[in-house]
Amino acid sequence: MSVGSQFRTAIFDNLYLKAFALMLAVGLWSVVPDPSVLHIVPGVPVQIDSIPGDLALSEPLAVTLDVSVRGSALRTRDLRPGELAPRIDMFDMFEGDNTVLLTPDMINVPFGVTVQSIDPPRLTINLERRVRRELAVNVVVEGSPHGDYQIYDKLVEPPTVPVSGPASRMAALDTIAAEKVGVTGRQESLVRTVRVIPEDPTLRLEGASEVQVTVAIEERPINFQLQGIEVNVVGAATRVVLNPAVIGVVLEGPPSVIANLLPENFIATIDVEGLAARADDYRLEPVIRLDPAELARRVRVIAITPQRSLDVHIFAESQR
Repeated sequence: MSVGSQFRTAIFDNLYLKAFALMLAVGLWSVVPDPSVLHIVPGVPVQIDSIPGDLALSEPLAVTLDVSVRGSALRTRDLRPGELAPRIDMFDMFEGDNTVLLTPDMINVPFGVTVQSIDPPRLTINLERRVRRELAVNVVVEGSPHGDYQIYDKLVEPPTVPVSGPASRMAALDTIAAEKVGVTGRQESLVRTVRVIPEDPTLRLEGASEVQVTVAIEERPINFQLQGIEVNVVGAATRVVLNPAVIGVVLEGPPSVIANLLPENFIATIDVEGLAARADDYRLEPVIRLDPAELARRVRVIAITPQRSLDVHIFAESQR
């Protein structure tokens, strides 16, 4: 008999009997119990449910548990801490310290696995009165714009959001964090919608969870001197003479804005209302306003030339 024939005979003779033997072996394997073992799962977290609406955890619950389970090695060896987290219902709890007894029925385990012990077996959970306040949203800007540019303003809208939490923690808070905004290498302003993120798990947002952030970016400022600004007198009842009557200003602002400024954009005034005529001159500093007023956010007057205070002479005769 050839080798091939011998091989076919070994495989296919009494095929039904061989199949039955295989099924019987699988069946026996499935019903013979795997030896029971005791397995300890460390670092099991605790899940808190149904805290009364007027109360809050006084601090984050940082405790973890060691849970001992018994069952076959096959069923217990792959258990993860998160799968065994007990759920604690706080619905009937009160303000102050609450002692909670941890029992096996709080933990869901696979079929054939039982909870033997929980360490620690009880927890003390402190609840505080929940208070609600408006907190300013703090958006951190990361990075720096392009070398010739700078951040000159940041606007958050809405600037505050309603937040609630335990009274002791809320009393110490003025701001709440939001996602960071990056401006590295930018040469223009940006607008982003970012999420408000309470870093403290005892806090709860009571309104919108997103804010809009505008980061205004402009060129780095330069200094520039502008001449030919006439000074106007207000509040005069008699003749007034100024020396000098035309001034210059030294400005600081972005080059693109400075380049378009004219003397007409500056309104310089001396207010003499209530000042009496006298032989000596008054030394008064003019008030300078920018027109349009929005320019004041971009441009700053850092000096007046040829001098900051002007000689102001008020005459006794009536103004003609």
